Order: sequence, then C-alpha cells, then structure tokens
Amino acid sequence: MRNKIRLLIIGLLFLGFIIPLNHTNAQASLYVDAKIGFDNKVKYDHAVPLTVTITNNGEKFSGDFVIDAMVSYGTGSALVYPITLEAGEKKTLEIELAGYSEDLNLEQPRKDYFHLFEGEMEKGKEIEYEGMHYVTPDFIDYEGKMVLAVTSDANRLKAVKQLGQFSAMTIISRFVSPVEVPVNASLLEMVDAVFFDDGAFEKLTEEQQQAIYVWTQQGGIAILGSEVKNAGPYNALLPFSFGASTDQVTPEEMKNVAADGSFTQSFEIKAGKVNKESTIVSKTGGKVLAAKTSVGKGGLIQTAFPLGAQPLADMTGYSDLLSGITNFSTYSTEDATQPSSLGYGTGWTYENELFPSFKFSAGWVMALIALYIVLVGPVLYSLIKRVDKREHMWIYVPVVSLVFSLSFFLFGAKDRLKEPQIQQMALYEVQEDGSIAGSYTTAVLSNKRGDFTFSMDDSTTAVANTRGAILSPAPLYTQSYIKRTDAGQVLTLKDMDYWSVQSFSGRTKLDDIGKVTVDLTVSAGKLAGTITNQLPVDLQDVKILNGNQVHKIGNMKKGETIDVLLPIRGNSMLAPVNDYWESESFEETKNLQARKLQQLTSTTIDNAYAGRQPVLVGWSKRSILPVTYEGNHHISAISLFSVPFTPKTELTDKVTLTHSDFYVTIEAESSAEAYGYLEQNNIEEAYIGEGEYIASYTLPSAIDISSLQLHEMTGSYQQDNIKAAIYNQATGQYELLSTGKINVQNNISDYLVDSRKIEFKISRITQDDGMPVALPKILLKGVAVK
Repeated sequence: MRNKIRLLIIGLLFLGFIIPLNHTNAQASLYVDAKIGFDNKVKYDHAVPLTVTITNNGEKFSGDFVIDAMVSYGTGSALVYPITLEAGEKKTLEIELAGYSEDLNLEQPRKDYFHLFEGEMEKGKEIEYEGMHYVTPDFIDYEGKMVLAVTSDANRLKAVKQLGQFSAMTIISRFVSPVEVPVNASLLEMVDAVFFDDGAFEKLTEEQQQAIYVWTQQGGIAILGSEVKNAGPYNALLPFSFGASTDQVTPEEMKNVAADGSFTQSFEIKAGKVNKESTIVSKTGGKVLAAKTSVGKGGLIQTAFPLGAQPLADMTGYSDLLSGITNFSTYSTEDATQPSSLGYGTGWTYENELFPSFKFSAGWVMALIALYIVLVGPVLYSLIKRVDKREHMWIYVPVVSLVFSLSFFLFGAKDRLKEPQIQQMALYEVQEDGSIAGSYTTAVLSNKRGDFTFSMDDSTTAVANTRGAILSPAPLYTQSYIKRTDAGQVLTLKDMDYWSVQSFSGRTKLDDIGKVTVDLTVSAGKLAGTITNQLPVDLQDVKILNGNQVHKIGNMKKGETIDVLLPIRGNSMLAPVNDYWESESFEETKNLQARKLQQLTSTTIDNAYAGRQPVLVGWSKRSILPVTYEGNHHISAISLFSVPFTPKTELTDKVTLTHSDFYVTIEAESSAEAYGYLEQNNIEEAYIGEGEYIASYTLPSAIDISSLQLHEMTGSYQQDNIKAAIYNQATGQYELLSTGKINVQNNISDYLVDSRKIEFKISRITQDDGMPVALPKILLKGVAVK
C-alpha cells in the first residue's frame, strides 16, 4: 500500500512539472527592437533619442521594461517603464536618454542594456526575451556637428552630404522625413542644424514646429527656403519680406563663392527686403542670397531660393554656398542649460558633497576638557567617598567617560541622526517669457540604511552618480532607477549605508515663475537705468558681469526696483570672461558657500560668453526645484539666477572702437588636422598650428552700426610670426597685408561683413612651438550720427 501511495505522489509531481496549473501564467514570448540616435550616430555628452519597439508574440504580458541608462563612466540611472501588451500587440516607446556612455561599447562581454520584468521590477521576476539586448552606436567627435535634412527626396539636398569637406571639423549629415522630426526639443540636443526642403516645415505638426523653435532658442540653426509661406512660430522672425519679382544670379557673380567654375548655370532667386532685425549671411553682386535672424542662442536662416531647386541643387558649387551660409562658428550651438560636460550639474558634484563639519571653538573644547577633568576627578571622588564605594572607582571612571563622550557625540550629531541632510546647487537662466531653465545637483547624507526616494515632475530629469557600476557585473537598476508614474517620476537610490553620501544631477524647466527686468543704457562712460526683481525669491549679491568688469548692485527683495548709475569702461557691454575673481582660487577657498558660488558663477560665465551677452547674477538660499524627498529632511540650497541681457547703447560725438570692443573667434579653414583657439580672457593672442585660419572680429549687437559714420580703420600685426590678409566683401577676395599695417580711409563698409564683422585670413610662418601668436590689432574711428 505504501509503495502505491509513493508512486501516486511521484506521478502527481511529474505531471505538475510538465502541465501548467494555470494557463495564464505561461511566459509571454517578447521581441525587442531598438534604434538609437540618428542613423545610429550619437554625440558625446548630449541627450540621445532612443526608439524601442516591443512585440508580444505570445500571451498577455504586464510588467516593467528597464533600460540600464549609463550616461557616462560615473553617472547613470536605470529607466523603468510599466508596459502592458495584449497577445500579438506591438508598442513603440520614444525615449530621451540623458546620454550614452562610450564605455558600454567597450564592455567584454556586453551586459544587457534592456531588461524585462513580469510584474513590477521591485517584486517581479526578470524574464528572457528575443531580439536586441543592447545597442552599439557610433560616436561623433566632440567638435563634430550633426546636420539633419528634412526632405521627401534626398537627391534634392545631396549638397548637404558634402558640407564636411569644406570644414576642418567633422560634419555628419542625415536625411529624415517630416514625420521623423521629434516632438520634444531635448531629443534634438545632439543636432546643430536642420535644413527644411520643399515646404517640409509646413508639413510638421504644431507640436513638432514648437520643438524646433525651442531647439533654436537653445542654440540650434534652422534653415528654410524662400517657398515657405507659413512658418508657424517663426512667422514674425522670417529674415526676408519677399515680393513678386525675381532675379537671376549668374555663374560670374558666384565666382566669389567658388572660383573654380563649379557654378555652371544661372539660377533664380526671389527679390526681397531683409527685415530690420535680420542680417545678411550671403551676398554676391549686390544680390542677397541668405539672411538670418537670431533666435535666443541660435538662429533662423532663410535663403532667397528654394533649397532643393534646380539647377542649383545639381551644381557642385552648391555645397560651397551652403557651407558659407551655415558657418557654425557664428553661432553658439551649446544648450544654455548645459554647464559642465553633461549639462546635468555633474561638474559641481564634488563641491556639493562637502557637508559642513561639526565646529567647536577652542574655548568650547577647553571648557569641555576642564568639565570632564572636574567630573572624573573631585566630583566623582567625592560622590564615591560619600557612599563609601572607593574600591569601585575603576568601574565608575570608564562609565562616566563613556557617558560623557556619548552625550558629546549625540549633541553634535543630533540633526544627522534625526533626519537625512540634503544639499543642493542649482543654476537657473531666467527667460524673457517668465520661465526659467536650469541644471542642478543634489547630495544626500543618509541617517539610516536603505532606499531613498525622490519625486519630480516630467519637466525635470535626474541621473545618479554611480558606484563603479560600469565595472560591476550587477545591472545598473540595483543601484538607482527612475520610474514613470501618473504624477510624474520617482527616483530611487538603492541600499544606502548609514551616513553615506549619494548624489544625483539633472535639468529642469519651470514656467510662469517670474523674471528680472533689466533696462540699462550705456552712454558716455556711464551705465544707467533700472533693474526689477520679479522672481518669487529675494536675491543676494546681485552683480553685472561685463567682459572683465564686475558692477556690484547689492541685495534685492522680490518685487523691488533698483536705480543704477555706475561708471563703465568701453563703448558697450560684452559677455563676461572667466578672469574676474576677487577671492581665492577654488583650492584655497575654505568657505564652502563661497566655493559653491564660484563654481556656479564660473559656469554662468561660460554660458554667457557662448551667447555673447553680458549677464546679471544673484543668488538665493531658497530652493525652487520641483524635486521632493519622501520623508522628513533638512535641506540646504544655493540657487544662482542668471539673466543674460542686451543693454541699449548710445554713441555720442567722436567714437573709437578698439580691439577690446569686439568678440574675437578663430576657426581652422584649410586642414582637418589644423587647430585654433584663444583664451576668453586674452583675445589678442591665439594658439594655432600649421594651415590657414579665419579670425573674425564681431561687434556686439548692442552697437547700432547704422548710427556710426566710420571714416578710418587702422591696425597692425607682427610679421615675424604670421602673415595676414583682410577680407573685402565688395570684391569677395582677401587682400594681403604685406607691410604688416592696416590703413583704410575710404569705403570702410567694404570690410565690414554683415555690417559688423571684420575677417582676417592668417597663417603661421614660424614652426609650431606650442606658444600663442599675436593677432592683428584694429582701430575704427568715426562719429555718431542721428
């Protein structure tokens, strides 16, 4: 009988293994496909679009899709997306990655980048799936550019593919259809310029058009043709006002663009007027080919011809023309919210993780030592003698010492035992429309062991500092992850130890916060006007950063207006440079608050210099970041507000514009191996190697060149290091300055490109020894006219 029972039990167990007791628990058969970047191209330290398609070839599936989104070697958080798929259903996720770490491509063997969990990741079980387990994108050089051409026919814009051969930098071109244009500006972060052919911009949805507009505000360049009739958010910014008439541009007139005869036929352009707020970027024979309007830190360019029109599109010189029109050195293609390498505040992490230490004065320490000596000496001895227990002295002394030490410790550490300490550094750029965009970093000093969670809205991003995740065999989601919820998203920092520090950084954008109205005028060596603080916070240490000058304003209450009257050097105001510091260097600054403010201000100056505007800054101890810790905590915040502005400039009587009144840039022209750069705080010298370079001297937009009657341009350069030629836009040729002198008395406008830029072509004649060479110095003289 017992043997029969045993056989029955064994048979039932065997059937349990081969026959599922519940058919609905059968594992779904899932397939994952993914595309990253644009044509698998990504940019170092930039946000990256990722498209993931999950197909369910089995039964209904409900669970979490997880991405181990490493951003760099030391930063990253897993992204968790709840997903439900019916049998046979397919879903596509459009995802914005904060970046993609090149180190992932170097892993051997490769770890899974994608994970699927049946049920919630926290409680569910990771399951197997088919298809792509990771992506392997190609990287564009740090100095490289990504260009998109939105067209229905790539042959119409084949010249865009050849842009790279006319530049010392790498230019990658990709063709996309209108439906492939992202609806989120952040997904375009790695793109520098977008061409819209044959009315492609008008075919975009309102959401796509708005994304392109926001992207140009942040530094991108949009290029439209003459055929555009409705440019959506750009309607008031179009550079041209076209009429019904047309004109013909001959091959002879195009020789100043390409002298090799690569323009073989005449082509048609629309005749139009360049609008007041726009500038000419391409012109020949008195005919304007393209003009641009500044849009935030980027630009909108419009051509006087359809971009893909024949016969121009088939001429070999067309790529020369487009290269000149999209001169990247003219624009800042860096996002205004991108301080440090990633634009996620990661460059401030070290300073922000320095929590204040317990501080006791020497007097307190001496008093405590004296109190301890009194307690374990006469006081303790008297008490023991009174109760006649002197033989227990060897027990009482260490007990009193332990109690005294423990009390001292609890008094000093009571706050850090009670609740976690949070420190935050944030940099916000205040926009004209009352919104602010910024970056932040947050450090958490734990008071317990376990997980710490933070809630944030959808307009705020976060990536955590990793603890060797790239070298660990464990998935990234075991350290930190961000999960989407109906209310936004939640960041979880996993398994923190007692009194350990963990940081995360990110970006945010807040609408309808308020602004700072700066109404200032530069005239006769004075800076005068008003500043009004309409932000919801009081501002401390308000100052204006102008070139290498600092104009101190003071503290400002919210809602307060301050009258300004200060002396100023120069004819106008320039973007600040990083050499104005009045205090010690970072390493020598022991005051943590001052050290953090220096770091934030340094980042502000880099951003303002790229945008070519002076900037007003002020800071607050109040946090306005929409990131909330779930529980009691103590927060210490430093929020720096940055307000780029363009002052009015009134030029009177005789005017002299010197080298220091210009923005100076240098770009390698003739060789992909050439390099050229100059320091922000020294525009008189440049580091150059072999090859030819274009040095551009551009007046700030605040100077109205039409209000000047220029009658003399002089200058010189040192002939022992370089040879130089100055560009004459009337002839389209560079004129060699063989004597080392510049002396122009007539037709000075012939040498002012776009009415405000002077260009030199320079080349080094001595061996490259790593030392800088002196650039040409210039002097413009004239009188102000009404």
